[in-house]
Amino acid sequence: QNARARIGDAALAASAAGLALHAVVLDDFKSYSGRVVAEFNSRGIIAIVGPNGAGKSCLVEGICFALGLDLRSMRAQNLKALVNRTGRDDGVACAVSCVFRARSGA
Repeated sequence: QNARARIGDAALAASAAGLALHAVVLDDFKSYSGRVVAEFNSRGIIAIVGPNGAGKSCLVEGICFALGLDLRSMRAQNLKALVNRTGRDDGVACAVSCVFRARSGA
């Protein structure tokens, strides 16, 4: 089963439980330096859009990371490749959290 299908399975399970992805919190993950919070409206994700280089793919890869998908789905050879090292000497950790909330009326 490919990564897109596994993300789809996770999304269907969350939806069946009455949950919607409310936010993704990325800490030093790939191209995101420091903490970045991407919040979505109460209706869930409709689309992720932006110019080239804006980080759309990295945001989706962060969701993959939080769901425990393999490195191949994140364009990384090893775990160290996921850590943003901008302005840091240690570059030893990154984190991604997905925040789910109950959908209204669920």
